[in-house]
Formats: sequence, structure tokens, C-alpha cells
Amino acid sequence: MALFLMLTAPPVLSLGDSSVDSNRVRVLYIGEPMSSPLTYFVALINDPFFDVTPVQAFTYGLPVAIAWRSVRRYMPRNYEKLTEYDAVTLVYADAKLFKPEWRSWFSRSVVEGGVGLTFTGQDVDKHEFLWEWLESTVGEVLPVERPGVTVYGLGDQPGSIRVTKPEHPLMASLPWSEMGRHGNFYDCTRISTKAGSEVIAELVPAFGQPNPFLIWWDMGEGRSLTIMTRFSKEYRNPSDPFFEWPYLGDFSCNYHLYVADRRIPEDVEVIHLIRTTTIEAWMVKNTLVNSIDFISNLGGNTRPLERMLREADDKLIESRLMYLDYDFQGSLALLEDMADDMDEIVKATIRVKDQVFLSIYLIEWSILMSTSMVTGVVVWSLMVRRRLYKEAGSTRMIMSE
Repeated sequence: MALFLMLTAPPVLSLGDSSVDSNRVRVLYIGEPMSSPLTYFVALINDPFFDVTPVQAFTYGLPVAIAWRSVRRYMPRNYEKLTEYDAVTLVYADAKLFKPEWRSWFSRSVVEGGVGLTFTGQDVDKHEFLWEWLESTVGEVLPVERPGVTVYGLGDQPGSIRVTKPEHPLMASLPWSEMGRHGNFYDCTRISTKAGSEVIAELVPAFGQPNPFLIWWDMGEGRSLTIMTRFSKEYRNPSDPFFEWPYLGDFSCNYHLYVADRRIPEDVEVIHLIRTTTIEAWMVKNTLVNSIDFISNLGGNTRPLERMLREADDKLIESRLMYLDYDFQGSLALLEDMADDMDEIVKATIRVKDQVFLSIYLIEWSILMSTSMVTGVVVWSLMVRRRLYKEAGSTRMIMSE
């Protein structure tokens, strides 16, 4: 069902979005948008900074024909269209689905077009996505290369994240030092880095040498970043606590801003609060829209609810505009006001729902009682009355002879 929605729905727009603003970062998200960690992808599509176009291009458990249809539908038709995006993210995208010409567009867009490129996910047995991309023209703009001897993962050794460049803008934008257990992984790809690249974080196993985790470099007019761990729900270790990190959504948004060469917000906690509040508002609004539609189908009066929802959405749109102008305090104040409005809408929706169901119950009770009374009269007339109050038969005298 999720795949059907992905292939048939229009490009994803965030809650309260009314148009694509030129200040936003246009992201072409190719690979596994639906199988990426939930907060990782939901935070990205709901953050006002981003306009995301998801493209399903992962063929594990999916017919190649369907994946090809998705790529053919959403892949830019030419190089000029590709350069209209600010960032391209490849997450377990099957390289076989992309023509050699398309792959050359990716590398050319980085070098000449200033597009940011991110490669996320590690190599997987039977699906050598990483190596196929590295051996194509895309590999020329990535800061990593295939090692002389291919070794898969860390085995059973857990590895913990160690920040090697705390002053780096991406690393300074998140509370890595407070990760605790969320800084542990159970595998990563052992990769070689290229000269000129910079490792800003690595995974340190219990035994052996550290493995690069976050690697970046500037290439031509653009920038590329690689994240060497598993991001697919089919392949990532469910025990990896990193994907439960409260700041995972912030990590997703911030590194997309970084590869697109946009300024990363400095106030970590305020931005985190804005993003989490926006996601909660998105989920509440989806629930309210479905509930209001259900109540309307039952005959309830939903006009006051729709008016309240429009007013709340107007506040959200204004909050997003402030966010895009880096007025985060003003954006947060409006969001908190909107959250209070959402609570009132929820309460009002419950009241209208209760009224509708009370009317339904009264109607059903009236129908049931009327039917019971009619049935009782009929039963009394046809069965009880005829048996207990049977009319006496007529008699006549017979003369004896």
C-alpha cells in the first residue's frame, strides 16, 4: 500500500505548504524513502527548509518493472532539470535502474552545477549498490573508494560514534556528546577515503581500527557526503539505538542543508523543538482531517471545525515563513499558539463526534423500540390473544325423537 501511494501520489509537500519557495532546498531523494527511518524522512519532508521529491528506486522485494516505472516517472528528463535541485540523496538506489547518461548527470551536476550529493547506506550481500555506484562516474565525486580487500561490516562487534571534527558546522549543530547509548552501531561499511576528503566522525569498534562514518569533501562547484551505515529497515540492525536518537530528524535536515551549502541554524534546542512540534502538528492534522471527513459523512455539522482548522493552518504557514527567514523564536511562538489551537480543535471534534453518535443512538433506539412495540402487538394479536381468549363456538338445540 505504501508503495502504491508513493507511485501514484504527487510530490510530497509539507504541512501548511502552499507553494514552492525559492529559498527552500529542493531535494531529490532517490532509493528507499518509505523504508528509511521514520523520523529521519518525516522530519525532512515537514521541515520548511525543504521541498522533497521522493523516488522509489530500491529493488529488494520489489519487481524491477515497478521500480523502473517510479524512476522513469520522477527522474529529471534532462541535465538542466536535475540542476534545478539543490541536493540529491542516494539511499540504497539500485544503480542498474539508471542509464549511464543519468549517472553522468549526477556527477556533472556536482562538479559544474553546484548540486550537493549524499550517499547513504552500506553494501549488502547480493545487492552491491555501493560498489556499483563507486565504479560509475558517480564514484568520481564521492569522497570514498572501494578498499583493496572488501570486508563486510563490523561483524558482531558494536561500534560507537566518535566525533573527530567537533568544530565542523555539521557536527557543531547537534549534541553528539550527549548521545549516550544512541551513539552505538552494530555494523558499518569498511571503506577507504580519498585524498582531500575529511572524516568528521567514525565508528570505533571494540577491537580493530576505527571505520569512517561521515566523510565529505568539496568537488568542483558542489559538495558530497557519505554516511557509511545501514539506513534500510530491511537491512539495518533493529538493535541499533542510533535510529531511536531524538535528534535523528535534526541530523537528516542539517546534513541536507550542509551539502546544499546552506546555513545550518545554530540554536539546537529551539530548532529541535520547532521540528518536533511541526511533526506532531502534521500527525494531529492528518488525524483531524480524517475524523472531520468521517463525521461529515455521518451528517454532522463540520463547518466550525473546518474554519478552526483553516485558522490553525494559516498560523502554521506564517510560522513557516518566519522559519525560512531564520526568525526561529517568532516561528516557535506561532507554533506553540497553533498547538494550543489544535488541542481546542481536537476537543471540539470529540464533542461534535459525540453529538453525532448520540443522535445515531437515539434514532437507532427509537427504531428498535418502535419495531419492538409493533412486533409485540402483532404477537399479542396473533398468538396470545387467540389462545387465552378464544371465542366460544355457537350452539343449537336438537330435538330428541
